[in-house]
Amino acid sequence: MVDFARTALRAALKAFGKDWDYYAPGQDEPAATITGVFNQAHEVVELEGEVPVNTTAPSMLAALAGANVGPGLKPFPAGLAPEKGGRFLVDGVLYSIVDRHPDGQGGMLLLLHEVTA
Repeated sequence: MVDFARTALRAALKAFGKDWDYYAPGQDEPAATITGVFNQAHEVVELEGEVPVNTTAPSMLAALAGANVGPGLKPFPAGLAPEKGGRFLVDGVLYSIVDRHPDGQGGMLLLLHEVTA
């Protein structure tokens, strides 16, 4: 049986992914280089019995350890998972993880916030 979620994740990372340095919370040196798809303006919609709120936030789509995304792509290594407060350096701009949304199939959408000095 075809694993469509993993196939889609692999295709997205291969077509649009770039390698980014990931810094674990409290660390000044990169913990790993991760292949991820950075999106400057991912739309977030909250629906919890209130009026829907639309906003935009930068995001990163990445694969977790064991996702088997294929050769040349870099998921998070075993023993290292993206954490709130972890950071990515993207084109000279530092972004912090503020929320995580696993897809249940080895991928994770990470909502980011630009770190200002």
